Parts: sequence; C-alpha cells; structure tokens
Amino acid sequence: MRGATLDVVTHWRVDRQPQRDGKLFLHIIGPDGKPVAQDDNLPLARTGPPRSTLTYRSGDGIDQVHRVTLRPDLPAGDYTLFVGIYDSQGEHARWPAQQDGQSARDDLVKAGQFTLR
Repeated sequence: MRGATLDVVTHWRVDRQPQRDGKLFLHIIGPDGKPVAQDDNLPLARTGPPRSTLTYRSGDGIDQVHRVTLRPDLPAGDYTLFVGIYDSQGEHARWPAQQDGQSARDDLVKAGQFTLR
C-alpha cells in the first residue's frame, strides 16, 4: 500500500569470512526503472547492536530487517526488490554477487516483486 512502511527480511549465509566491512542494502525500483526507496545497514545482530561484517565467520547466518516507507504518490505498476552488499568504507564498491549460479548484473540480487494498483 502506498504510504505504508514495509519490513523486508533478507536471509544471508556467510560462505567465507569477509575481508572488508560491508553494508547490506535493499533497493526498490519502480516501473520506470528508477529507485523509489532504499535501506542500507550494517548487519543486525539477533541481540544487541549492529555488527561489522568482519565479525562473521563461514557458516554464520544473517537475518536482516530492512524498513522502507513507500511514498504515497507512487504510480501504479510493478516494483522490483534488489539486495546486495557494498563496502562501508572508501568508494562503496558493491561486493560480487551471484544469482542462480550466474554473476548478478550490477551485483544486484533480485529478491522479489510486487504490484501497486
């Protein structure tokens, strides 16, 4: 619904310990291909404050909550959710991403879609 605040939960599995600090992000892209909402955060710990990605080890899991508010003036159409990780320091380069065994375009993983009527 337009004007609603959504809690979008993403689930991550750490394959190997990160060598740099990163932020997890969610982007919502509108029917015109432009971003309409986003949320960028350090990984949230199950208890306590957010954690650096440098503290995670192979086999750890991350359940990340992204909170975004949809503007009330959004047009009708299909909206796509993309997720990824980027360096929290320096030039904010995105981390390499794969989806369905293939390199993800622009290192964005498609996480879902919804339609506003």
